Amino acid sequence: MCIVFFLFSVCFYSCNDRPSYVLSDKMMENFLFDLYIAEAIIKNKADFHTDYKQKEILFYSVLDKYNVSEQEFNATLVWYNAHLEKFIKINEQLIIKYVFLIKKIKK
Repeated sequence: MCIVFFLFSVCFYSCNDRPSYVLSDKMMENFLFDLYIAEAIIKNKADFHTDYKQKEILFYSVLDKYNVSEQEFNATLVWYNAHLEKFIKINEQLIIKYVFLIKKIKK
């Protein structure tokens, strides 16, 4: 019985432990903020023929800014997909940032 409890505890702890390659909540928040702003810039330009290339360029510029590889970002998305409560909190913080930015721009 003690062995089963120990194995369950180890499994539970390791499932909640964030791997080193996964972006922290704050870094993911900042990364997504910049990424969403980049996408908004592209949508406002609305040039159908260059849209994909510009998106790709801006995406890789955000990766470079945070010194994150595409594989690390994809692995981070997979991890956050398994930890949706954290991802929801990040997106709630993003909404607050966007509202603040919009108010600042309107002034």
